[in-house]
Amino acid sequence: MLPLPTILNGCFTGVESTPPVTSGDVQQALSRAERTAPKPLVASHDSVASWTPRDKQFIVTDNQARLLFNRPTTFDIDTVALEGRTMTYIGYTTGDALMGNNAVTLRFTDGMHEYNYPTGKTLDALGPTYRVPLLIDLDMVKAVDTMLRGKRLWVMTPIWYDTTNGQMARGRQYIPVTITAVKPGNKVLPLRVLFTVEDNGAKAMLWMSDGTMIMPGRDLRSLFSESDPRQSHREINDAIWTLITRGELAEGMTKGECRLSRGAPARVVTVPDRGGLHERWLYEGGSYLNFVDGRLVEFRL
Repeated sequence: MLPLPTILNGCFTGVESTPPVTSGDVQQALSRAERTAPKPLVASHDSVASWTPRDKQFIVTDNQARLLFNRPTTFDIDTVALEGRTMTYIGYTTGDALMGNNAVTLRFTDGMHEYNYPTGKTLDALGPTYRVPLLIDLDMVKAVDTMLRGKRLWVMTPIWYDTTNGQMARGRQYIPVTITAVKPGNKVLPLRVLFTVEDNGAKAMLWMSDGTMIMPGRDLRSLFSESDPRQSHREINDAIWTLITRGELAEGMTKGECRLSRGAPARVVTVPDRGGLHERWLYEGGSYLNFVDGRLVEFRL
C-alpha cells in the first residue's frame, strides 16, 4: 500500500450545524488559510495559471456564493439558486480600471449565465493551495478518490454519517473498512469519504477536509489509519477493546483505555484525599468520568 500523504493533524463534523456564511466570513477564512499555509491533501501543481478553460469544473456548496461574484447586469443573481450547480471555468481577466492593479478575476459559467469572481490577488499568488471559496474543485475530488478508493484502512472515529441523508450516526472506531468512493462534500468540509465496514458490510461516510483549511479532527490522518490500532494496544483484553471500539465504558477501566474510548477531556479536576487520588474528567455537554488511583469508578455520558 502506498503511504498516505502527510498533512496537518487536527471535532467539528457535519453540515447540520454550519451557520450562514457572509462575504466577510469568506475573506477571514481565506486570510487564516494563507497565514497558516497548511499542506493540501493532494500534492499537485494545479495553480490557477495551469487551469484549462472549459475543462475545469466546480460544485457550488451554498447559495451565498452569490456574494462572491460581481453584480451582473444581464440577470438578477439574487433569484438564482446556486447551491449544487456545476460551474465551468472559462478563463480569467487581470487589472482593475479603478485600482490600476493586476488582480485576477476568475470567470465561470453554469451554462446559462456568466459569473465573475474578483480574487483580489495576482496570478502568482493563486498557487496550488488556493481554493475558490464555497466552490469545490472536482479535479481535487477525483484525485482524492483515485488515491483512496479500494484501500483497506482503519476508521479512527465512531462519529459516522448516513450515506443517503448525511445525518450523524453512531459507528465504531479502530475497525477495518474499505473506501468505496470519495465525493464532493459541503461548504465546510469539501470531501465525503464513503466506506464499507469489513466485518458486517455496513455502509457509512465521513466528512473530510482537503487539508488546505485547518479543521481539527477532520483531516485524513485523524480519520483513518493505515495500520491496525489494536496492535499498539495488545495489553488491553478483548472485552475492553470491544467496548473501546464502540465508544463505551465500564468501571475499572484505566485512564488510557477511557481516553481511547471517549477521547481527551475538555478539563481535568484532581482532588487528593485519604481514599486515594480522585480525578474527574469533564467533557462538553455535561459528561464526566471519575477515577480513583487511575481506575474508572463512576461516569455519566
